[in-house]
Order: sequence, then structure tokens, then C-alpha cells
Amino acid sequence: MVATVLRYVGLALTATYAVGCGAWLVSLLAHQPGGWAAALVVVGWGLPLAVLTALALLRPQRTGPALAWLSAVLVEFVLLAGSVGLFPHHVASRVSAVLVFVLAVSLGALGLHRPRLSGLVLLGLGVGYLVAVVGGTMIGPAPHAHGFLVRGWARPVGLPVPALALVFLVANLGGRSRRPRRVLRAAPGSGGVGDGRGRRPPRLQPGNRHAER
Repeated sequence: MVATVLRYVGLALTATYAVGCGAWLVSLLAHQPGGWAAALVVVGWGLPLAVLTALALLRPQRTGPALAWLSAVLVEFVLLAGSVGLFPHHVASRVSAVLVFVLAVSLGALGLHRPRLSGLVLLGLGVGYLVAVVGGTMIGPAPHAHGFLVRGWARPVGLPVPALALVFLVANLGGRSRRPRRVLRAAPGSGGVGDGRGRRPPRLQPGNRHAER
């Protein structure tokens, strides 16, 4: 019961994060680049967000491993973008923040059915993203150019993700502690059904039944 409640609490927190952080990202994009370009960008990450969230809710067994791999690739991308300087800092910060947002919401939806996998991947995504951002800022070729990663986009997008992970991990622990144990032995007084080890006796063939009579 507690585990089920915690799963829905995590789902509600994920929805709050999706609405709040999504509105914040849309407001930033409305100022720059603004206009039709901002609308296209919002549609570009809104559609994958809707598809991944629907798959996480409807097909969690297949979607979970795919989200885990995507999260690992994203953390590597942020680390390379910050340390090597593959992209301009304003492009890398916005792209990585939006991708983290999309994956975090999808993983939060996955937590309704698979809280353990969702919690572990969310924890790795949130902590790995922030560590990769700070690491890229510190060891990059121009550290001052990458400070915007921490100040502008990474902090409001990445900090709530480990908190969501903890909710689903606690829900998973609650579900495991209350899981009933499998009974192996036959219950006493069951009328002699079984051989004492939970196994039923073999059924007699029709010929043997006549022989006993």
C-alpha cells in the first residue's frame, strides 16, 4: 500500500516538474529565438516527450532499457560538450537541458510500473548531468565560457531529478519489504494432499483404479 502511494506521489511530482520546468523552458525560448523558430523548437522536443512518456506508461518493459541507454549517452554528450568544446556553450547548454528534461519526465512516468529502474536511472541522470556540467566547466578549454551551463539552464533542470529518483527508490524498497513469501510446504490439516514438500501425488491411471477396487 505504501509503495503504491509512493509511486503515485512520484508520478505527481513528475507531472509538477514537467509543467513547471516545461513552462520555464518555453518562456526562455519565447525570448530567444522567439517567433516561429521557438514554436518549432518546442514542437521538436514536445513530440518526443509525449511519445516517450506514453511508451513508458504503456510498454514499460521495453521502454525502460532504452531510456537507460539514452540517459548514459546524454551524460557523455554533456561531458564532451563542456570539456572539449564541441559546440558553442549556449547551444550545448540549451540542447542538453532540454534532453535531460525530456528523459527525466519519461523516466518519472516509467516509475509507476518499474520504480527500481526508474529511480536508478533518474539518480544517474541527475547526478551525472550536474557532475558533467561542473566537470566540463572546470576542465574545459575556456572555463569562463561554460559557466552559463551552471547558471542558466542546468541548475533548475537538473537539481529536481535526484529528488524524483529518491521517491521511486523508496517506493521500490517499500514494495520489496511487503512482498509475500512463497509457501513451499503443504499446510497442515489439508487432508493429506501432497507429500509434505508441496507436491501433489501422481494421478492414478484408469486401469489402476479398477485394480484397487
